[in-house]
Amino acid sequence: MQGEFYLGAAGGVMPSTNGGSSSEGVAGDDAVDGTQGGGVIDPVRTQQAIEHLQQKIHKTMALIKEEQNLKEGEQLRWGRTSRKVSS
Repeated sequence: MQGEFYLGAAGGVMPSTNGGSSSEGVAGDDAVDGTQGGGVIDPVRTQQAIEHLQQKIHKTMALIKEEQNLKEGEQLRWGRTSRKVSS
């Protein structure tokens, strides 16, 4: 059927390019696993995605460690304060 639309990967509405058959995937769509069309995995894009995720993981771990250190310092201050008050 002509004039069909589908929801694109970025959330935008795109015209259907598969001849109106809604039971099949749209040609050219990237799959979740990084394959395109014929199932060929692009090793360069895969490596870039891995490196990007590793950077995000390291950044998140650094933020968590920073937060833990702040909380630990705060707990130490409270512990010293409570000992002074109870003395």
